[in-house]
Amino acid sequence: MESIKRNSLLSPFAITGDELVAEAYTEIIYGNWGIAAKFEKYFPRGTYGKDLDLILFEFFVLGDTDWFTVPEKICLGRYSSKNKDLSVKIPVPKEVSLAVLNKDVQTVEDFLLNTFTTARNLICSRQSLKKLDFNFEKFKADYDLFLESLNKP
Repeated sequence: MESIKRNSLLSPFAITGDELVAEAYTEIIYGNWGIAAKFEKYFPRGTYGKDLDLILFEFFVLGDTDWFTVPEKICLGRYSSKNKDLSVKIPVPKEVSLAVLNKDVQTVEDFLLNTFTTARNLICSRQSLKKLDFNFEKFKADYDLFLESLNKP
């Protein structure tokens, strides 16, 4: 099986509680809000240094059948020097999924802005990451542009 080429430092992944919330996640990441496309636009792979190649945003999308353990709040996983990656674990309440499906744009945009702002702050404040060959200044500047884009249709 051929692997998928990844063009961005950031990448989304989801564990979903049911088909309905899976549809909402797909709409956020690949549909109307286009988060995956924005990741590629604002965070091109290979431009920040050699010690961090992937920041995986793990969305735990709550639904009717939650067979997985969900973090209480947004948190960082451990950095892997072998894989050169870091994960950001993000709980997504069912209310957000319902807001997506009901086209409650303001609720979804507030969630996205709060979520990605918190993630940025966690990544940039992790002291152990500061030792890496990684251009945090460029990352912060690009991340700020990404956050601004969340407020634009």
